[in-house]
Amino acid sequence: MKKTMFKRKHIITVALFIAMVTLGSLSTWFIWNYTVRRLSEEAMEKALLVARSINNKRLQNLQGNLNDLNTPDYVRIKEQLTQIRKAHKTCRFLYLMGRKSNGTVFFFIDSQLPGSKDYTPPGLIYNEVSEEYLYTFNTGKPRAVGPIEDRWGILMTSLVPIYNQETNNLIAVLGMDIDAKDWKNMAIVQCLLPVSLTMSIIFLTALLLIINRNRLIVKMHYDEMNEFNTELQLALKHVKKLQGLLPICASCKKIKDDKGYWNQIESYIVEHSEIQFSHGLCEECSEKLYGKEDWYKKLKRKEKANHIIE
Repeated sequence: MKKTMFKRKHIITVALFIAMVTLGSLSTWFIWNYTVRRLSEEAMEKALLVARSINNKRLQNLQGNLNDLNTPDYVRIKEQLTQIRKAHKTCRFLYLMGRKSNGTVFFFIDSQLPGSKDYTPPGLIYNEVSEEYLYTFNTGKPRAVGPIEDRWGILMTSLVPIYNQETNNLIAVLGMDIDAKDWKNMAIVQCLLPVSLTMSIIFLTALLLIINRNRLIVKMHYDEMNEFNTELQLALKHVKKLQGLLPICASCKKIKDDKGYWNQIESYIVEHSEIQFSHGLCEECSEKLYGKEDWYKKLKRKEKANHIIE
């Protein structure tokens, strides 16, 4: 009965442990997705603020080619993008893209200094533009996309359309890039505390379950030992021992009990132990009772009969 109860409790403990591990995995997954979504929302808010700061009239004056390089509008917007990128340490690239009538996507301005490794001159065609980018051009809706790999690396991008305030036509799309590794590291750092707390709670709960299980095992063995000791004590109560000095008659061999009565040795031993007697005659007593010859003849006849049977 106790072993059955222990097995049930053991199964319950294992089930609870599995449930806690499952809950921990789901919690970690939920926290990770929530953190990534929140990072995307924060990046999008920053990109929206940058897009609103761009002067539409200056942007409309740009042609989207190398002729823009020395124009005041190009220089002013480029300085603005460069300063904003430097102010946001996680921002790797900040740029404005346009689309020609034939659907080709090109760059108006980027935030990199001329001559630098990742510098993009005005009018550069974006051949590997992804469908995620084109979605913003086609729908005019802001969107956070990524990770997307191109010639500049693996990036997480916030895309914000910029419209002509008078005609409501799409002028350009602002892109704000964060390196995918930096994005992942930010997500890990922000997940670290809640995930650690969640895992600590799960670990402590699992530890308590294990301790409780071990306690049940120890208690079961302790109960079994107590039960065994109880049975042993009950068995010992039925065991009678002969000990000490027994007064015995030197002639008739009777034993004197603690009440002063003389008892036959068989009666005394039977009363004070679990021994039972079966009576017979030794050789000397048989000779005294029946004589040596009779006893000898009987012995020979018995040996002969045993020999024949064999």
